[in-house]
Amino acid sequence: MRRFKITFLFGFALLALSACGQEVVVPDDVLMKAKEAMTSINSGRFQVDVSLDSMSEGTLNLDGSLAFAFDGREVVGADSTELHLDFLGDMETEAQSLNLNLDAEFIRLASDYYVRVNELASNDPNLQVLIPLVNPYKGGWLQIAEDFIPENLQAFQSEDEASALIVEQMKQLLVSTDLFTIQEVLGMKKVNERNAYHLALAPNAEGFRTYFTQVASMNGEAFAPEEIDSFLESLAYINRFEVYIDVENYYVYRVDIQMMANGEGDGQLNLDLTLTAELINDEVQIEAPASSTPFNPLNLMLSLGASNALAAPDETNLDSEVGLEDNSTEASEEGVDVTPSE
Repeated sequence: MRRFKITFLFGFALLALSACGQEVVVPDDVLMKAKEAMTSINSGRFQVDVSLDSMSEGTLNLDGSLAFAFDGREVVGADSTELHLDFLGDMETEAQSLNLNLDAEFIRLASDYYVRVNELASNDPNLQVLIPLVNPYKGGWLQIAEDFIPENLQAFQSEDEASALIVEQMKQLLVSTDLFTIQEVLGMKKVNERNAYHLALAPNAEGFRTYFTQVASMNGEAFAPEEIDSFLESLAYINRFEVYIDVENYYVYRVDIQMMANGEGDGQLNLDLTLTAELINDEVQIEAPASSTPFNPLNLMLSLGASNALAAPDETNLDSEVGLEDNSTEASEEGVDVTPSE
């Protein structure tokens, strides 16, 4: 009966579109076509905005955004990725109070990699060792030395047939598995100046269990039952999960998620997350920086190692040095020449 009511209301909400020659579809068809459309995405610009307030044996506050763009279309010059991370957060417990301000960008054009750190600030002792080494590079684009790019990342770029087959199987599994059910039809909305179906969804715990189990099997791995159970329990905290699906191409152009938890055992949690998308399967302009400086992160790692060594000298070496100094003093008192040889 509930499914019938949802279908009826959805059809009524789309009556105006049907008068304009648009095909009227039922909610389940919209959701299925959206999943099929997701598996065909080869390019686009996406942004995730998140706000998190949590209280459980301490407090955690986080506000930030992640902008991600890629163009993987099979056309010349389309092999590119762009990432911009901007986060501001603080955490406080009985033992310590920490904060972090991070603003960084990343660009990949085929086999060329670029990175820029716009801001890095924190009172975390571990990061405070790194910050003075990063500061000289702040604000400028660095081109990562090709010989430093990890082999696993290069292997990911040049995907072999076996990996491609697994990815294709995962896409098919995504389409065939009921990860969400339709909770409510919220009518039509405008997103990116286009008409979109606005649906409220509810996560299907057993669908997620099936999906994770089979994905792990495809990769020759296995999730521990308690890991899956822990994730499924977190789904209960989802208070709102709304999607906006384009009426013509069925791309999901917006997702709104709200999670809330209020309990003594689980503490308090308030999470608001919004995903927006544009230029899906369209040309995405990602260009190399106008200027950049060659950079090998190994130099930074060596500097970091040296800084740690200076910050925490080996006690054994200190004892040896003190012993030598004492011996030298005694030898001098006895009239022995202890001047280092040339």
